[in-house]
Amino acid sequence: MNPDNKSFFGGLESLRGVAALIVVFLHISWPNPLTQLRFFHNGYLMVDLFFVLSGFVICFNYGQKIGSAKDIGHFMFLRFGRLYPLHLFCLIAFLGIEVAKWVGESKFNLVPTASSAFSVNNTSSFIAHLLLIQSFCPFANYSFNGPSWSISTEFYAYLVFAIAAVCFSKRKYILIVSSFSVLLTAFLLIHFGISGDTSFTGWSFIRCILGFFTGILTYHIYNQYHFRIARWSESVAFCLLVTLVIFMSIKDNPQIDGILALPIFSALIIVIAAEPAGSFSRAINSFPLRWLGQISYSIYLMHFMVLMFISRCAIYIQNRFSSNDRDTIGLVFVFVAIGLVLFISQLTYQWIEKPFQNKSRELSQKYFGDWQTHA
Repeated sequence: MNPDNKSFFGGLESLRGVAALIVVFLHISWPNPLTQLRFFHNGYLMVDLFFVLSGFVICFNYGQKIGSAKDIGHFMFLRFGRLYPLHLFCLIAFLGIEVAKWVGESKFNLVPTASSAFSVNNTSSFIAHLLLIQSFCPFANYSFNGPSWSISTEFYAYLVFAIAAVCFSKRKYILIVSSFSVLLTAFLLIHFGISGDTSFTGWSFIRCILGFFTGILTYHIYNQYHFRIARWSESVAFCLLVTLVIFMSIKDNPQIDGILALPIFSALIIVIAAEPAGSFSRAINSFPLRWLGQISYSIYLMHFMVLMFISRCAIYIQNRFSSNDRDTIGLVFVFVAIGLVLFISQLTYQWIEKPFQNKSRELSQKYFGDWQTHA
C-alpha cells in the first residue's frame, strides 16, 4: 500500500469510535453488573489510545507540510476549528446548568445533590476552560465538562509538534526528538509515582506528550515497514486485540501498566494501517463502526452531560426497588444512556462539528493558501 493512500483511516476512525464508547462505560456511575467489570474500570486507557492515534494521524497529514511559522499558524488554526466549537458549546451548556442550579437554590431553596452552584464550576474555572488551559490549572482540571481536560492537553501537544517540525525538519531529528520525549515523559511518570489516570493530578500534559509522540514514532515505523508488516497483519491484529482485552481485564497497577499499554496501541494501529483490505480491517471498517468513529469526538465531549442527568434518574428509580431488581434496572439505564449519547452526538456532529470544521477549512484556504510540502 502506498503511504499516501488515506483509505486506512477508516479502520483507525472506527478504533477511535470504540475507544470513545468505552470511555462512556467508564463514566457510568450507577450500580449495574456491566460497568463493574475491571475492563471498563480500566477504560481510562482509551484516552491514551486517543493520544497515540492523534500523533499518528497528525504526523501522517502534516509531518511534511509544516516548515515555517506561517505553516504553524495554518496548522493551529485548523486544529482550533476542529476542537474548539464543540468544546465551547459544551462549556456554555454546563454554564447553563450552573445557572439553573443557582436559581433552584436561591429562589426555591432546593438542596444540591452534589456541589452547590458555582462552587466548583466557578468563574476562574470557566475562564480556564475558555482559554483551553484547564488541564494546567489544578482548580479547573475537572470542573465543568470533565473529559475536556484531554482536549486542553492535546491542543498544546499540537503546538509542540508544530514547533518541533519546524526546528527539526529532517526525519532523523524528528525521530530523536520523539524518542527523547517518550523516554523522558515515561521516566517522569514512573519516577514520581504518578498513576495512569493523571486527569486529577496536573500531570495530564506529560501523559499526553507521552502518548502523542508515541504516535509519531508509530507513524515512522509504519511508514518504513508497512509493506513487510502487511503480510502478517491479519493474524497479528486479532492477537493484539485479544491481548488488549485481556490486559484491560486484569491490570491493577495504573502507574506501570498504563505505560505498558502504549506498545499494544502502537502495534494495533500499525497492523490496521498496513493492510486496509484485509478481513480484520474490513470488519472494523464496517458502516456502524465507521459511524461511531465519525461522531467519536461528540461522544467524548457530550457523554458527561448526558450521564449526569441519567445517573440521577437511574439512582432515584433504583432506590425504589428491592436490591434484587436494582442491577436489572441499572442495566436498562446503561443501554438507555448509550442510546441517548449516540443520538445527541449525531446531532452535535451534524450541527456543530461538521459545519464549523468545514468553515475553518474554508477560512484557512482564504488566509493561508495551499500547503507546501517540505521534504
